[in-house]
Amino acid sequence: MKIHHYLTILFTLALAFSLISCSSKNRNQYLSAEDSFRKAMQKFDKGKYLDASEAFTVITLNFSGSAVVDSAQFYLGECNYRMKQYIVAASEYERLIEHYPYSGLVESAKYQIGMCYFKLSPHYGLDQEYSQKCLDEFQEFTEYYTESPLLPDVMNKILEIRNKMAKKAYASGELYFKMHDYESANIYFDTVLESYYDTEYAPKALLKKGESFLRMKQDDKAAVVFAKLQEKYPGSPAAKKAVLLQHPVKKHGFLFW
Repeated sequence: MKIHHYLTILFTLALAFSLISCSSKNRNQYLSAEDSFRKAMQKFDKGKYLDASEAFTVITLNFSGSAVVDSAQFYLGECNYRMKQYIVAASEYERLIEHYPYSGLVESAKYQIGMCYFKLSPHYGLDQEYSQKCLDEFQEFTEYYTESPLLPDVMNKILEIRNKMAKKAYASGELYFKMHDYESANIYFDTVLESYYDTEYAPKALLKKGESFLRMKQDDKAAVVFAKLQEKYPGSPAAKKAVLLQHPVKKHGFLFW
């Protein structure tokens, strides 16, 4: 009898827990899209990005026609961005742009895609695939959103990335220059001048290109390059050094460059 009594109690408790659980699930099941989004945002604001991303995913799947689905999609990207999952984040922002092109969040999503690749852009000595993707995204942004308040920041980041890519080409040229392979060096210096003319490495590349011609005993070509350097970057450190290279100072029988 005692065993039967205990089994009855256990069965009753199990049934009660089951009913409570079902009741909780049913309440969640019948939450509106807006309430679901509010709960997801509470998790996001507390820094619980993994839990929040799951909640936002549920909204995108269950409330595809709601007024908050584009916001949920955007915050899916934000959750992954905060978790430094930049590739995943970029794909979530792209999904927003693709599926909700008239959303007011498209501009922010486009900016954030650029930021994902900006974060992935590596040291200048490494492969610059993500740097190029960052440039592509931000250059598109400048074309589409000419009045955006984000534009100054985008332009600064474009210049930062271009400087990094210019530095890579310039460093390759310097390497060949040190190896006395001046023709190969000038190929890289020309890359800087043609592709990254607006960066801080352009005057440096002109200087090194002129110096390469001097080392190859091609003084006429060096003079043309140095004249261009004086014209485009007058008063720059590179221009001042070019004057010394062309007109070395002689003191006590020694040449000073």
